Amino acid sequence: MAVLLYIIFWMIGFLYNWKFKEKGLLGNLFVSSSVAITIILGSIVVGNPWNIATLIFSMMLFVFNLGEEIAADVMDIEGDKTYKKSNYKRRSSLYS
Repeated sequence: MAVLLYIIFWMIGFLYNWKFKEKGLLGNLFVSSSVAITIILGSIVVGNPWNIATLIFSMMLFVFNLGEEIAADVMDIEGDKTYKKSNYKRRSSLYS
């Protein structure tokens, strides 16, 4: 079961890097679920995956990380605007 979850979240990580990094909340949800699943994967390895304390701790970790991801996105808004402008200039000069 742990290997199956690992493969699923490996694919989620790949999708995040490929398409969803710039999608805002959806990307944040991908990252937060990947962080929270580490607790569940660890509990599967030790043989007690559905312990209520494990699930509560995993949900708390998901919510805390989601808040951090959203806060980081808000702090990066200005830099992202600058990056998109400079990236657009580079792409347009390549096609000229």
